[in-house]
Amino acid sequence: MLRVLLVTHGELSIKKMGYIVRVNNLIHCLKQRDDVYLKIIEYPNLMVAEGKQVPQEDTIRLNAPRNWFVFGPKLIFDSILKMPFIKKFDIIVIEGSVFFPYAFIGRILGKKVVYDSHAFISMISRKTAGISNFIKRRIIGESLDWLAVKTSHYTITVSNYDLEYAKNYFKIKPNKIFTIPNSVEIKACHPVNNVGKYWLFVGDMTFEPNYLAVLEIFKIAERLRNERFVIVGRGNERFLHHPSNVDFTGMVDSLDELYMNAKGCLIPLFIGAGIKTKVIECMSYGKRVLTTRVGVEGLENLHEVEGHGLTVKDDIDGLIEEVSHDDKTNIYLELIQYVKKYYSLCVMCKKLDEFIDVVKQ
Repeated sequence: MLRVLLVTHGELSIKKMGYIVRVNNLIHCLKQRDDVYLKIIEYPNLMVAEGKQVPQEDTIRLNAPRNWFVFGPKLIFDSILKMPFIKKFDIIVIEGSVFFPYAFIGRILGKKVVYDSHAFISMISRKTAGISNFIKRRIIGESLDWLAVKTSHYTITVSNYDLEYAKNYFKIKPNKIFTIPNSVEIKACHPVNNVGKYWLFVGDMTFEPNYLAVLEIFKIAERLRNERFVIVGRGNERFLHHPSNVDFTGMVDSLDELYMNAKGCLIPLFIGAGIKTKVIECMSYGKRVLTTRVGVEGLENLHEVEGHGLTVKDDIDGLIEEVSHDDKTNIYLELIQYVKKYYSLCVMCKKLDEFIDVVKQ
């Protein structure tokens, strides 16, 4: 029996953010194996009020301070305090470089350490400017990435694009880095007769790339007053003023109805890294996707869906032209098939199984 300890942040019971969706799906895949015993250390964030959610039996919940500069020292303290517990496991998986202290302790204890990168901070920091970005991403974030990679026995990326970047940037040996793609649930059925009412964007606006994408949506909304735009996710309080044809829903219990009644998804991301769950999630509903090259970065074989529900434009005028285009197709089956082929839960589990078999050798 392979004993695996996974360390993550976020509220795992609320599957709304791309990070949480990925972690939950990895946990699902691990639990499908008869030869894996899994325990989880979870640091819930501010997505839910304290005490609202009860952790699962296999989950240990530790307090996550609001201040990241306090969170770092706490992680060091927690990882040292948990040494007797960590010693019981064969593999330590850290979901993000911020959990480097657990990787370091795992390494000291002779455990195999796996770093699931999600998206390398250096891929984002090089595309953004400002003193805050320089301190938080270029100095702190990139340092954590380096520490996590160099401490871990294996690094996992979300795409082959990220894998090639990491091999070159971090000088990782080919047999020490693997791709396990993001995945989304494929809905059993999709309505084909409803007419879309609005353009949809789903994301956490406290995350800077999403915040900047919403500002781009504002520009488009200002020029297309006859179109309606719906934005879902936390962080809407950051926008004191917005066009009257833009609606914020905040957090919602289910996205199904919002997707089903949408014309499509408008995702004008100009900075970011890794596979964007919001893009493949929208595709999984068969809904038209208007996005940028950053939005589709890392996706495999895009030629299969470009022009069949997926449009990539890197300028606002191009996106405005596409939003204005009256597309009579409400559901693109090609998009659903594409997600099934490359980004279904089945595909993720298969890739994870292959990786676990390598680690066990």
